[in-house]
Amino acid sequence: MTLWKWIGCSTSAPVRWVLSAGSTQISKVMACAALVNCLSTAVLAVTLDGPSGRIANATSDVPSFSTSNGGSTSPSATIDGDRSSDPGAFVEWANNAPSGFVVATFTYTLDAPYNIEKFELWNDRGQVDTGIEDFELVFFDISSSVVGTYVGTASQPNNTLGASPGESFSFAVVQNVSKIDLRVLSSFGVTNNQFREVEFSGTCCNPDVDSDGVIGLADYGIVLSCFSVPPVPPSGCVPADVNCDGVIDGLDAAIVLCHVSTPGNPACCQPAVTTQTPGVFCIDGFGNGSDWSWQIDANAPVTVTGPPSPSPMWFLRDAFMSSINLSSITGLAATSGPGATCFTVTYPAAFQFSVGPPGGPVTCLVSGNPTGCAFNPMIYEEAFFPVPLPGLTTLGAVIAALALALGALALVHRWRCAVGRAS
Repeated sequence: MTLWKWIGCSTSAPVRWVLSAGSTQISKVMACAALVNCLSTAVLAVTLDGPSGRIANATSDVPSFSTSNGGSTSPSATIDGDRSSDPGAFVEWANNAPSGFVVATFTYTLDAPYNIEKFELWNDRGQVDTGIEDFELVFFDISSSVVGTYVGTASQPNNTLGASPGESFSFAVVQNVSKIDLRVLSSFGVTNNQFREVEFSGTCCNPDVDSDGVIGLADYGIVLSCFSVPPVPPSGCVPADVNCDGVIDGLDAAIVLCHVSTPGNPACCQPAVTTQTPGVFCIDGFGNGSDWSWQIDANAPVTVTGPPSPSPMWFLRDAFMSSINLSSITGLAATSGPGATCFTVTYPAAFQFSVGPPGGPVTCLVSGNPTGCAFNPMIYEEAFFPVPLPGLTTLGAVIAALALALGALALVHRWRCAVGRAS
């Protein structure tokens, strides 16, 4: 990939000039990025339902479902994709408890976090007087904290000859949703409730982090600027959690870069951030005496005893190499170089290399991470190492530095493509 695509300019000439002129022209790089032609920003819409697997599970607090009219005894009938009135395609339960109407809750657990913006309900099976009327949607994130609610009223079904069509309810996007409660607050039914199917719509990720219609280096820079910032309101970093997993990290950066290279590619939403073997990792900083852990893919974490403080970078490199070579992971080996502070890791296939505190959890992914990881001092994948050394690739570091500058500016000014077209 040429650098001009990363920046987003419509021609490579300005960037060739920037590279030859040096860092004194950083403002002109920013101008170039601000005046780009708009890329086609695909709406990465996804349907969340049972057949797709995105609704992984359905449960309910209804104590007993009725089968007298052919209803199913399982809440999973409401996510099976069958929107008909056939036996087993709907659920039915009594609402005539001694205390009056009893609120029923159906809980839908998603297979991953999503940004939700629409709900669709297929109501009763055509009896007119048994469907859901008032309802509430309660949205939860991965930690089961409430991140949003929506209250709606369904239209009374008027089709007595068969299954009535679905009814859609749109609302402001709710970010990072992992679980949804559908609370049935009232019903058109006299004694029973029925409904057939539910479905949700949203996005798995939005790489246009600054919402300017352009997927470019500024979006990448915002993600880098927001690394380790919790993506919760009122933080301006919420959109930087591109894959909605509750953490802003190298995976989000990889998604943005994937869309810069292949705009609108839905596969970018679930990137496999790996290090190609052999992979090179570099230490940056003197040791502080702390222990740490490292992990390759899903293998068990390995804890390393940190050399005494202060220890030179090559001490830390050697400690890493020794622990890797003494591990029982098949096919894994480490050798020194290139340079005095880097080591090369070989493995039978592309891999994910992570570090963390001693004993875990090993949560900082070094592979593909432009800002590196703190383990004792810092460790970087070679492409992102901030100190140029003979034999090291510096393009990744240059791109990351430019992106950070552009991202900081974009957070403040929210560039628009219209500005570029008007200039």
